Amino acid sequence: MNIFSWNGQKFVQVPGSLEQIAVGDFEGRAVWGVNANSDVFKFNPTSGAFEQVTGKLVSISAAGPSVAGNPPSVWGINANSDIFTFNASTGAFEQVPGKLVSISAGRGQV
Repeated sequence: MNIFSWNGQKFVQVPGSLEQIAVGDFEGRAVWGVNANSDVFKFNPTSGAFEQVTGKLVSISAAGPSVAGNPPSVWGINANSDIFTFNASTGAFEQVPGKLVSISAGRGQV
């Protein structure tokens, strides 16, 4: 599906095609997406384009920091229902124990 971004006055098409988009306050501003091939992308506001991140996910969710001080986070699940969280220090998704069919993150909680 085509991607559009609001520039303050109108919607402008952004290069790329994504099946799902997650928006959260991760690292100040975050827009993440997953395409039809389960590839993961993060929007780079400087370049105005989505950049691929290593990993394969079918669902993704981004969250801002909690009031209690928990850091912002990005979570996802793959086709095998495995759970992953993004490690900003390494720039990679890391698997965590468990299985899910859906995931949602918000204000430092999953």
